[in-house]
Amino acid sequence: MADFLTHAPATHETIAALDLEVALGAYQDDALTGMIEVTGGLGAPILLLFVEGMLIEACVRSGAAWRRVSPDRVQGALPAATLTLRRVPLPAEGVRIVKMLLDWQPPVEEAQVEGPAVVERLNAWGAQATASVIHIRWADAEGLVALLGGGRPPEALFAAAGQVVGGDAGQEAVRAGRAGPCTLTRCAPPAGMAAAQEGAFAMRAAFAALVDGIVPRYAELVGRGLAEALARDLEGRAGASGLPISVTDAGVTGVQVMNGPEAAASVYRPLINGMVEHMTVVVGKRLAQTILVEAADRLNPDLQRAAQAGAFVP
Repeated sequence: MADFLTHAPATHETIAALDLEVALGAYQDDALTGMIEVTGGLGAPILLLFVEGMLIEACVRSGAAWRRVSPDRVQGALPAATLTLRRVPLPAEGVRIVKMLLDWQPPVEEAQVEGPAVVERLNAWGAQATASVIHIRWADAEGLVALLGGGRPPEALFAAAGQVVGGDAGQEAVRAGRAGPCTLTRCAPPAGMAAAQEGAFAMRAAFAALVDGIVPRYAELVGRGLAEALARDLEGRAGASGLPISVTDAGVTGVQVMNGPEAAASVYRPLINGMVEHMTVVVGKRLAQTILVEAADRLNPDLQRAAQAGAFVP
């Protein structure tokens, strides 16, 4: 059994192994965002991560860590003929945090602390340049905190009393803490993976910043209605690419799970190109390209380098 999210609300279902494909299809139809834990007999448990019904990662327990397997090979890794499925719905950012936790096993550090020491440890680890995920376990609750490094804001998930919250509420709950001692476990990517993850984070930030610059400028030229059509078209293209996002006045939100800068660029580049194509139909190619270039010029130097590395801008 997974040793995290044990306090999160969950439903359980027992099925025959041969019926797993049907169950996965139902999760797709339900647009599930969350985690499915598959257990049975003495076999190794399996964790499946979903974003809006899409299976984005599958892992099999291997000793103290989790080993990634191709989603199309899950059937061959099933632990028994009769399976118990534990379904844990999560907010979108929660899936991203759990994926990082799985990818960065085994832990590199563990500590027993209490009270204000929890926040002190989080602040100290958060000040480091490299990313890490912190698993906090109290007797009656737990938290998962993704410290993304490089000055990026952390992400958090908090589970207690049959509830799970993310976003700002998750952050506040984690930092408010619980009475009594807790165990902090820190997982960090290996050196090679850390560099790849940093590159993926930079691509993600550059893509979001470009979109945040393009849509308002396009709205100034053609009106809010056509700008909203551009945003909805981008969301549709992203969803079809396995990258569910939402474009609002607050910016780009959604789960963006990439294993490296090349993978990130291969997804984000066509989406930016698609925005230019969409705008070209309305304002012409020259003005569409100008909107993109102007948005790129407003990026900070780090994001400009990421956009250039990803060939987001011609």
